[in-house]
Amino acid sequence: MVGKKRRARMPIAEENGSSSDTVRPGDWVVVAELATPAFSVKNPEAYQVASPLPLPLPSTLLGGLMRGVSLLDSCTGGIASQSCIEKTGMMVKAAAPLSKPGQILGVEWEVVLRRLRKVLEPDSEKCSKKKNAGKRSNRALDELREMSDALLRGYITPYNPVYAVFVARNRDDINKIEKAIWYIDRLGDSESLVSARPVGRCQLAEVRSRSVNTPVALDSAVGGSFTVVYAPARADGTGGTRRIEAIAIAMPVKREAVERGYVIVYSEIEVEGSVYGCSVEGIEGRINVAVHESFHEVSGYGIWMPA
Repeated sequence: MVGKKRRARMPIAEENGSSSDTVRPGDWVVVAELATPAFSVKNPEAYQVASPLPLPLPSTLLGGLMRGVSLLDSCTGGIASQSCIEKTGMMVKAAAPLSKPGQILGVEWEVVLRRLRKVLEPDSEKCSKKKNAGKRSNRALDELREMSDALLRGYITPYNPVYAVFVARNRDDINKIEKAIWYIDRLGDSESLVSARPVGRCQLAEVRSRSVNTPVALDSAVGGSFTVVYAPARADGTGGTRRIEAIAIAMPVKREAVERGYVIVYSEIEVEGSVYGCSVEGIEGRINVAVHESFHEVSGYGIWMPA
């Protein structure tokens, strides 16, 4: 169900005596390349079967960056701590995946995963004892089986790197964001290992184009080809994970039929209102950034944790 849109509150850094959560001309952005053999960001609306989203949500990217902030000793209390949430929010105004219109993103496939539940949770010590005891008694082995679970999980295998954009709150934060990007090590579930690196920085300026290659709230999209997904909304500004509503987001990707199935292709979304853009020179050609004026609203939604 789509709830009433409301902007999530994040810490705001002051610059030149004023503060704003909106993306605007003059903002600096860092473009990152996320190279991975396969990734799976679970669709929050999926039940039992973990179907993947074609691109990571803003919350997934922010959660990955938050890990980098934690490993750089910029915050205390672990990745999900309030300290890391605040530190990341003071550096980053918005984040989202980028598309390269016309380029093939990749293909989707499914695999059955078998996992041990609770092994990596706070009570993992108790579970580990049960695991060791399973070698000595059939009863303990039965208890281990109770922790074992299997699920069908979908993955995306990219033909090309996945790109992301991070909007800095001020120019002084760019170097911090670039350092934190190097520490992003997964893009979704624990099997989705990723090699991340910053590829460039540029400054947003208003452009005449009315097409964007980043996600927008569905009610901002007026044309183009896109995929609609539902993103969980933050409950409040405390970093809690209690989900109370969801919003519809238009992702700049589409499916195209091929001889034996389909491929996922990057696309553009036509919008009303102002569009801000810039570009950087990557290894495989120029990477354009085009965001809608409501970009901050989209990025403000989502739990600040890797999906």
